Amino acid sequence: MIDDFSLEESLKRLDEINRAMKAGGLTLERSLELYEEGAKLVALCYEKLDQTELKIQEISERTLKKAKTNGEF
Repeated sequence: MIDDFSLEESLKRLDEINRAMKAGGLTLERSLELYEEGAKLVALCYEKLDQTELKIQEISERTLKKAKTNGEF
C-alpha cells in the first residue's frame, strides 16, 4: 500500500503520523508502528526525489545535446 503512494500522499501521511505522535496518548506498540510506517514513508520520499532528479538530469542533457546539435550553443 505505501509503495503506491505519490510523494504528496506520502508527505500528507507523514504529517498525520507526526500529529498523532505529538498529540500523545498512544500506546508504546502503536507509537512503534507509526514510527516504522513513517520511516518507510521517508525512504519512499527520498526514492521518489532521487528518481525525479535523475529524470531532470536526463531531460537537461538531452536538451543541451539537441541545442548543441542545432548550433544554438
